Amino acid sequence: MAEVLKAPVSGDSQALTRIKGRIIGSRKAGKQVATLIVIPAPDAYTSPQTVEVLSERRLGEVQEECAITCRVGGFRRAYNRSDSDGRQERVQTADNKLYAVE
Repeated sequence: MAEVLKAPVSGDSQALTRIKGRIIGSRKAGKQVATLIVIPAPDAYTSPQTVEVLSERRLGEVQEECAITCRVGGFRRAYNRSDSDGRQERVQTADNKLYAVE
């Protein structure tokens, strides 16, 4: 089981979350490692969620259980969209990222 923790992130503006699940894959993403983790479904009728966690080093092997504290980050993304009448409208959304606290 991978345990990735160092000192807590200082400052109240940081959003932290704990991710517990099974590693299903990883890949190199620039200078970071992107690890895919599947989180158990809350019940028999719900699909399990899959998240990607970015880290400086490998978090574990495929099929290994892990529990990782992550900093929630991301950025705003905006694009133009046409509605059913052909009018253009500006849409804003966010791309969320999870970064392992190492």
